[in-house]
Amino acid sequence: MSAAISRRSALKGAGVLGLSAISFGASAKPAPKAYHWNRSAEVLVAGGGCAGCMAALWAAKAGRKVLLVQATGFLGGSSAISSGWIRSVNTKWHKARGIKDTVEAYRDNILEYGNGTRDPEKALVIAKESATFVDFLQSIGVEFTNDEDRANGGPTLRVVKTKGAGASLMEHLAEKVSQTKSIEVQVATRITDVILDPAGKKVIGAVIQKDGGKPVYVKTSAVVLATGGFGRNQAIIEKYTNEWKKTGRIMDARDNGDGLKIASNLGAGTANLAIAMVCPTLHVESNTFYSSAPILNGGIIVNEKGRRFVNEYIIYTTTDREMLKQKKCWEIVSEPMHATVTQMIKNGHAKRCDTVEDLARVIGCQADGLKADIEEHNRITRTAPEKRHDRFGRTVYGKELTAPFYILHINPVMIETVGGFTVNARSEVTTLFGRPIARGLYGAGACAFGEHFGVGYRSGEAYVYAGVTGLVAGREAARVAA
Repeated sequence: MSAAISRRSALKGAGVLGLSAISFGASAKPAPKAYHWNRSAEVLVAGGGCAGCMAALWAAKAGRKVLLVQATGFLGGSSAISSGWIRSVNTKWHKARGIKDTVEAYRDNILEYGNGTRDPEKALVIAKESATFVDFLQSIGVEFTNDEDRANGGPTLRVVKTKGAGASLMEHLAEKVSQTKSIEVQVATRITDVILDPAGKKVIGAVIQKDGGKPVYVKTSAVVLATGGFGRNQAIIEKYTNEWKKTGRIMDARDNGDGLKIASNLGAGTANLAIAMVCPTLHVESNTFYSSAPILNGGIIVNEKGRRFVNEYIIYTTTDREMLKQKKCWEIVSEPMHATVTQMIKNGHAKRCDTVEDLARVIGCQADGLKADIEEHNRITRTAPEKRHDRFGRTVYGKELTAPFYILHINPVMIETVGGFTVNARSEVTTLFGRPIARGLYGAGACAFGEHFGVGYRSGEAYVYAGVTGLVAGREAARVAA
């Protein structure tokens, strides 16, 4: 699959499932009076994506010895197949360009976009620590492009784009982890349980298991759950996000909901399990995912009748719901729109059509309606930005659709689950009512999305959330570690 992932626009209008308590069949086990520990670690981090690596690095930075376990055979997780966009303020990147912004303005923007569903204290932490995260990445060699994305970054250009996308970012993070002597990494190893003291008030250990091996009991007083989402667990998908049960998946192959199950069984609150981030641009015949950037830059989506039927740029998930109602969907683009189109052509997935009539023959439709839709789209593209608005409500435009056209058959694809357990501003795993479950239990990244993305998701929010909750969890875990 192509590694270029576009996480744009919003879940606006998807609705909030709300907080709930769920159980996955197990229960918290108090520690026996005499427990046989196989090994120990001051801090145990479960998950080797951006959140997990940041947690491990920040705990190590505070002087703790860290054991990092990753379910797959290498670090990276879903973070490695992301576009690597990071929403942030007051970073060195911004300051070098004279872009003025404030933490308070970013916090208010986070809350405004959440429409009352986001936690003010957590929003402030994310806004404040976004620069810490981005500047740290830059200090270890991560490069950011000069791309000024006014559509997604807004007037203050809060979105910075990683050169080489998430793959490059995670390559640098993984290298930094491997170079840190106080961090031990075990791959192909997953966490299966967190053990509390008999009173259920603090973490005293965890259980990990290498693929094909026996359970290993780790004595520790601090655990960070950063295991990613649950997109690869079909049973949970069918229970909570059933409308997407037949869609393709491109998240990490081991996103089985391990952290969600463990936290929930310990009494954590959960939210928005019914919502997923779904993108419209999976090439059907090759099962290859492509960035939605060509759509941002002027592409359109039509159905089997050759007609537009939706605002193509409500990427998560309104566009995709409308796509499910069609018999077939086609993406139509021009090569100047984005380098992604060039890659589609190179891979032989986008068919060249020199005329609208050629497009109609590929689709198997009449040309008149298709031609009218393309002409209308181009006419609006040529108008002043403040007047760009079509009958579907689209306001984001790029370049005109011009011949030669390129067309490919597409379907929606799930790139991440949104629901997860709840955490507070200190990344502590909490109950429905915000009370920390136990001293030493933290969550970060996708498994801890909880309420944060229930109403709105924008470009760069998942990465800044992962990075900031990770570093906060690592810092707090180091503080309580014995």
